[in-house]
Amino acid sequence: MHHKMEQAPFAEMDLITAAVAIRDQGATPPIPNDMPAFLAELLRKCWERNPENRPTMKDIAKIFRQHVEDDE
Repeated sequence: MHHKMEQAPFAEMDLITAAVAIRDQGATPPIPNDMPAFLAELLRKCWERNPENRPTMKDIAKIFRQHVEDDE
């Protein structure tokens, strides 16, 4: 399944305004409604403000392996 974004994230903002919103307010791009739930959850975890709460690459690989195996 391929998800096409309607426009680039933060397209309505200039680069500095977008960077400040991300840094100060934790702004993130919208997650498409039709995105698989596991992937939406993974994105949210990767966007955690505290790096210690983000999944490791090993965690991410495990999540993807589980979902690939589930689809087979």
